[in-house]
Amino acid sequence: MDLQTPNRFDNNYYTNLLTRGGLLYSDQELFNNGRVDWLVRVYSSRADAFMSDFAAAMVKMGNIDPLWGRMERLEKNCG
Repeated sequence: MDLQTPNRFDNNYYTNLLTRGGLLYSDQELFNNGRVDWLVRVYSSRADAFMSDFAAAMVKMGNIDPLWGRMERLEKNCG
């Protein structure tokens, strides 16, 4: 989510953080002399690294089993 390329999925979000151009305060906190500054630098300069890591994260999230709890019981009792 960035103003320069709002209709394109790219690593410009991280490039903006380097110049203090994060849209939200919480965005800019990713690059604020903290533990993940190095990752912001990598993703801003290497789109391939960002895309690869993003794809891997989406696959991992897709493999997470949802916690059904009440909904599962509700469907069994009412379905």
